[in-house]
Amino acid sequence: MTFFDMHMHTGSGEAFRELITWLHTDPPYRAVPSATSSREAKVLFDTVESDPRLQQHLFPAAGLHPWNAGLGEPELRRIESYLLKGPWIGEIGLDRPWCDVPLEKQLTVFRTQLELGARHCRPVLIHSKGYEEQVLYELRDYPHPVIIHWYSCQDPELLERFIAQRFYFTLGPDNGDVADTEALWRTVPLDRVLLETDGLEAIRWAEDTQAEEETQYDLEKRSASHLLISLEERLTRFAEKRQLDPAAAGRIIAANSKRFINS
Repeated sequence: MTFFDMHMHTGSGEAFRELITWLHTDPPYRAVPSATSSREAKVLFDTVESDPRLQQHLFPAAGLHPWNAGLGEPELRRIESYLLKGPWIGEIGLDRPWCDVPLEKQLTVFRTQLELGARHCRPVLIHSKGYEEQVLYELRDYPHPVIIHWYSCQDPELLERFIAQRFYFTLGPDNGDVADTEALWRTVPLDRVLLETDGLEAIRWAEDTQAEEETQYDLEKRSASHLLISLEERLTRFAEKRQLDPAAAGRIIAANSKRFINS
């Protein structure tokens, strides 16, 4: 079975080189890595475009992340050509708890990218942490597919409204075992489920948050192959929570993924 990691970050330097080495072994893994700035996008796209073996596994995307929204219009101009190259624009959106960029600047950057996506018929992948209500409002008339990345919010009414919009949702490496995500895992329609790792650092964060101190992972000892292990675990846990056959659930999720990438 091929596993689709529909949102991840490659890391840089040694981490990216290790990922490339692992992908050259041709694992059953396909991913959409996200570049969050123009500099990162250039490195990511140039690397993949120069290596036919990587092109079998990586389908790069780009979006000016809310954390980088303070770079403003000049950075949007620099990253624009990359926004239109990938399977979607993203990740883009709004962030309250982990971002010190004022909301007004985040909104300007978010709206500009949504307008570009609407004009060029592009799906978008959305970061919505802490501003779910505002994100839902901004997306109310978006005419193309929307993927909500690692949705985590305990408001059941808001979740119902997101699902009612027929958005897709990625399931992140917390495996639905925390209060912010367990309702999504129970209720998301099967034809709109995608899997993601968010990259090795996010896996470490999720696993260490839930682990006892003495069992915490050491990122330096965790290889790129852990991306695949994480996805396999995610599918197993999702199937258990929904009382599904894992192979059948995997086929549905793979079909959902293939709507966005050609693999």
